[in-house]
Amino acid sequence: MIPEEEIQKARDKFLDKRVRIKNALGKTTKYDNKDIVGNLQFLGYNEFLPSWELCATVDRMPIQHVKLENIILEQ
Repeated sequence: MIPEEEIQKARDKFLDKRVRIKNALGKTTKYDNKDIVGNLQFLGYNEFLPSWELCATVDRMPIQHVKLENIILEQ
């Protein structure tokens, strides 16, 4: 589990900005191992789905098993 301070730093940097999440695992297999680009709306852990590990929401699409090093700002 990633420490809350580190997640907060990532939120400060990426939240409400256009990002690219590399090698993302989406809710459907259509998006598995693809880069997903859009506005980051959420970054954190879902207390109801702990098996998803670190989660992100990009343009209302949930992404599970996110790695912080795979999030980059998109121009």
